Amino acid sequence: MFSNENGGYVPLHHLSSTIKTLIEKKDQVKNLGDEISTLENEIKLTLGDATEGSDGNFDIAWKTRTTNRFDSSSFKKENKDLYNQFTKESSSRYFTIKASKEA
Repeated sequence: MFSNENGGYVPLHHLSSTIKTLIEKKDQVKNLGDEISTLENEIKLTLGDATEGSDGNFDIAWKTRTTNRFDSSSFKKENKDLYNQFTKESSSRYFTIKASKEA
């Protein structure tokens, strides 16, 4: 959506309540994430080294999963020309909200 930018400026005063609501919702999501982590950590602490547990209603699994990831930093260091040959530039727009200096 609107992947091209023109460097312009648009006043958004009519969206002040929408922006405020968005910030509040993002804060709620962050707080929920923190709460979820706390609850998960409580269960993990009880599980300890065990991989499974149950309260009779829910079965919990906490198992190790091993994955292999490509180390692009090391590859670039060791094979700079080959790395550059297969590097593809991409662009994206990022969306941020911060308090105005005027506020």
